[in-house]
Amino acid sequence: MGQIIIAIFTMRIVCSYVMYFHTPLNEVSVSAEKETSPDTKFISNMPVHNKYLNDNVCESIIFGTHHKTGTILAKALLQTMCHNVTMGKNFIPRMKSNNYVPGSPFVHFIRDPLEQVIVSTAIYILSRLFQAICKLTVISILSLQSAYQYHKVTSEKWAIESGLQDRLLNASIEDGLEIQFKQSKRRLKKMQDVYMFTTKSPSRAQDTFVIRIDNIVERDMFRLTMTTLLRWLGLSESVTVDSLEACCFISKKDRNDGTMKHVSKGSEKSKMRQIVMLRHAQEINKLRKSMDFPLVGLEQSDASTSPNSNLGQLLGERPIVILKLARSGSTWIGDKITETSPHHRVKNEVINPFKGQDMKDICNEAVQHVHHTLLKEKGITINPTKFGFDNKLPGTNYSCWDKISISLKKEEPFVLVWRRQNVVAQVVSTLISTEIENDGICPHPFHLEDCPEGRERKISVQPADFLHKCRDVQQKNMKLYEYARQIGTPGSIYELTFEDLMAAGDGHGLSGRPLDLIPRQVPSSNEDTKLVPLPVLQQGGSGKPHLMTRLVNFQAVKEYLMEHAPDLVEQLMEKH
Repeated sequence: MGQIIIAIFTMRIVCSYVMYFHTPLNEVSVSAEKETSPDTKFISNMPVHNKYLNDNVCESIIFGTHHKTGTILAKALLQTMCHNVTMGKNFIPRMKSNNYVPGSPFVHFIRDPLEQVIVSTAIYILSRLFQAICKLTVISILSLQSAYQYHKVTSEKWAIESGLQDRLLNASIEDGLEIQFKQSKRRLKKMQDVYMFTTKSPSRAQDTFVIRIDNIVERDMFRLTMTTLLRWLGLSESVTVDSLEACCFISKKDRNDGTMKHVSKGSEKSKMRQIVMLRHAQEINKLRKSMDFPLVGLEQSDASTSPNSNLGQLLGERPIVILKLARSGSTWIGDKITETSPHHRVKNEVINPFKGQDMKDICNEAVQHVHHTLLKEKGITINPTKFGFDNKLPGTNYSCWDKISISLKKEEPFVLVWRRQNVVAQVVSTLISTEIENDGICPHPFHLEDCPEGRERKISVQPADFLHKCRDVQQKNMKLYEYARQIGTPGSIYELTFEDLMAAGDGHGLSGRPLDLIPRQVPSSNEDTKLVPLPVLQQGGSGKPHLMTRLVNFQAVKEYLMEHAPDLVEQLMEKH
């Protein structure tokens, strides 16, 4: 028995040694993770690097990596491309700006800053026979772990002697991730420094090829990246993409197979991402922006696939654009987000300063005003149909809203379509406020909190005209989704309704905590968007329909709608 234990222990040491020093390794995220946007350097017409025209590219090439950015993967790729390379000269695992050699082809391996904190340890790639033997020894290091979890169980001397492991073992997951984040900040800064140094200078940028580890977890993207890299280096004739795939790529199936299971499940990684972003979104996104990563990473995929993610979790620190129509309750939700979010001060009705002005004269000013306000306050409500902002400008085929949307899209905002499902009540409210404004009864006719006379106002409507206005609001509601897609990226567009806020108020008016609401993700195409009724107010109501107290000719309107628009009768009869 003792000999068996010694044999297993010895085999584990041999396997670990061979894997560390001799075998390729591919660092990947959990199997459920998807690649982010392709790097802009991945283009099919990449020229041969000019260094290849002068001498052997393998003599001058530099592969540079950082902690948890694919170090052993990079080493394996380099050794496959160039058989006689010098470690420390051609391969630098702790790359710094002063390691850069002017004129030498530099291949830089980087990773989304958040994933570098919430990162997997490596999967070791062995020959099939050696891998099978090592599986029998139950090598724990073959498992994928987050850096946080790995440092809790590692036997690495530095982690133990520095006290890091002890601190992690005695900390909550929130405090443990905070410790891990602080450990990562210095490494993230070095990665940022090298990227800025090599890509922001035209002379150095032409010698730099960036590989983003997050982008090559899928086979097609891995092969495309390697094809482009080989062509850039001038090695397409001497090295095949198949050889690089054979040495260095692990399929999704293999990542899920046998002992290659993750110690941390996808749901656990999702939780860790949310914890880190809740505390450090501003720092992470600042790093992302400086290194040309998308400002929204896998944490958004985590949140958008969770049925329990509320508005606050989805929003984080990103700027929010709330698209709305008049009398939809948008002022309330804007004010309450301002009161309850530490990151946002929502500016309501951001285009109001341009009321009554000629659109062609003030459009550029309006674009700048809206953009500046979003950057400053981190939140705006805007009605794209107001004051003719969505009408074509004279002599053009575009509107001022089109120009605003282009400007807003650059900030990659969280887009919330806010609407009122009961368009009948919405139209009644609009007509009442319009009459109050015309009569000069209240100082703020569209906000009647301090105007009792306005709140008791009744109106009489012409039923046919009233129906026309209701249909117009329904059409404009659908347009909001189209406008949302102009400024938001897939996965960043959600919807909430006035009725959601009422339901969350539990019968006591509108909820004061909109960030706790669970919004619905907007489909990617207009064809898939439907106004699905959520009849919260109809159920549980008592007494007479609310609009009986606001419409003088309620019965006439009811009869007209029953004949010409039966789908709106339920809204007319809604009870509070």
